[in-house]
Amino acid sequence: MPDPSLLDPALKALLDTMAESGAAPVESLTVQEAREFNEMFTALGGEVEDVSAVEDLQIEGVPCRLYRPLGSSPEQPSELLPVLVWFHGGGWVLGTLDSTDLTARSLANRSQHLVVVVDYRLAPESQFPAAVEDCWSVTSWLADGGAETLGGNAAQVSVGGDSAGGNLAAVVSILSRDAALALRRQILVYPVTDVANESASYVENGTGHLLTTDTMRWFIQSYTSPDQRSDWRASPLLAENLSGVAQAYLLTAGFDPLRDEGRAYADRLLDSGVSVTQQEFPTAIHAFLNLGGVTPLAAEAINAIAAALEIET
Repeated sequence: MPDPSLLDPALKALLDTMAESGAAPVESLTVQEAREFNEMFTALGGEVEDVSAVEDLQIEGVPCRLYRPLGSSPEQPSELLPVLVWFHGGGWVLGTLDSTDLTARSLANRSQHLVVVVDYRLAPESQFPAAVEDCWSVTSWLADGGAETLGGNAAQVSVGGDSAGGNLAAVVSILSRDAALALRRQILVYPVTDVANESASYVENGTGHLLTTDTMRWFIQSYTSPDQRSDWRASPLLAENLSGVAQAYLLTAGFDPLRDEGRAYADRLLDSGVSVTQQEFPTAIHAFLNLGGVTPLAAEAINAIAAALEIET
């Protein structure tokens, strides 16, 4: 169990403020109320970074938002840029293009990638495997040549996401391998990797650290039925074979209920011969990547992701 004294002071102050406010647990709200509550966290993301351009578009019928990094021009592209397809978090129930905006801008500028954020269908209106289908449709179109129509390099497509988005990125990486569609990297930020089982960190970090065990159970019940939870497209940790998937950067947080399943997925990838960089932020909580206005750990994580995405020369 992590030592409570190690918790990042700025994050602890945020958690204390939330506890004092008496905010209702997410799982006690209606879906719409939970979504509205989630959008409030956008204000904690920090400053809005300028990028070269932002464009809303549809890819294979799926709403997306494209971010061009500073220094690039859609009118005069000097070269095709690498692409990062990003799947937002929110337990497959919450999250929008707007709630991901600040993170996407930072990722684009730090990594010098075109960032395509996917507005996949949400549960409970659209349950498993709807989100997987949307994320795969966008990624496969980009990697199969579509990226070049946007100024991106179809041979340098990576996928990534946080929480439920990390789950989707892991699944899309497996689908890409099976379709013989090469991806450069998979960026898995405190990913959900096993919705069929609960690890020890569900108990250790189950309350008091923003994401709770009860909220995770609500997300999983909203997204899947019990008979679907052992399907590797919902629980990539349970996939029979992970060999041959894209190189991975996997980030975990010390005070996160999902910490142990993230560690376990990194181990499975390594055992399967996949190149993996696993980095733990021991003083952080779940969702800290999107809390740049609260803690400098968010910027550290963005920089680490950008480093993992660097193109070898």
